[in-house]
Amino acid sequence: MADILGFSLFYLILVPIIVIVGLFFVSGIVYIGRYDIGIQTKKMFGTKMPQGKIIACNGEIGIQADTLMPGLYWRNPFTWKIEKEKVTVITEEQVATIEAIDGDVIPTGRLLANSVECNNFQDAKLF
Repeated sequence: MADILGFSLFYLILVPIIVIVGLFFVSGIVYIGRYDIGIQTKKMFGTKMPQGKIIACNGEIGIQADTLMPGLYWRNPFTWKIEKEKVTVITEEQVATIEAIDGDVIPTGRLLANSVECNNFQDAKLF
């Protein structure tokens, strides 16, 4: 009877732990589709962003400049929030205007900023 009771207690403790660890692992899996991009938001374990900034470039808490390209990823669900957005495609027949809401201020008297080498807007830190 003691062996059966000990065996049952072992599984009563082990099975819930395995289930919880499995759910934690699965809840952190994110698939970014072919025409999507992943926007990462760090929820904890970082410094606060400087005053006036809204994009985190150095691992601060908040929306990260680094995005996730198509693929399968795992992020700790307690630390990270991942949102999927559709990629905007601008064809050769179209013209687009890009407006930055973070970064250096345009000098007084200028309407447009200087051109920046940023890999066709793929590198948010450079842009």
